[in-house]
Amino acid sequence: MKHLDIELIHPPHPQALEDRLDAPLGLLYIASNLERAGYNVRVNDLSGIPEKDWKIGYADIYGTTIYAPTMNISEKIAKITKKVNPSSKIAAGGAHPTAIPFQMSSIFDIIVIGEGELAFLDILKDFPNNKRYYQRNLERNLDIYPHPAYHLINPFSYKRTIGGRPL
Repeated sequence: MKHLDIELIHPPHPQALEDRLDAPLGLLYIASNLERAGYNVRVNDLSGIPEKDWKIGYADIYGTTIYAPTMNISEKIAKITKKVNPSSKIAAGGAHPTAIPFQMSSIFDIIVIGEGELAFLDILKDFPNNKRYYQRNLERNLDIYPHPAYHLINPFSYKRTIGGRPL
């Protein structure tokens, strides 16, 4: 398997009342699936981090999750990734690209429609000759996926509480 540097980026949500409630579960599932397939991957959660303190690592391929309110921030992050590695590819996934895949900015090389766990493996298999859109049918047997890759983040950096106690 060809060595690829992979960084999955969760953008900040500055419009939220609290930007660091929960770990980026979708990216952690994608990361664990990539690790199981033998890839090295990093998860870079920028939630709650001011722009001046963002650190984007070198990667061959970046993946980011996008919601409508984070579109402008995600485009800014994509521009930074292209400065870090101009020949990199950036894949956009999540609710926003799934809802309007054909209206996504050209700054994103790849658009993932729907779930990303298996689609991202397809992206890596095709790298660097990727097509623009990747989509996999909904996988109904969730037991095929490994547990989220919580070891790639600091789970104690999140602030969600229930009954006044951290989760």
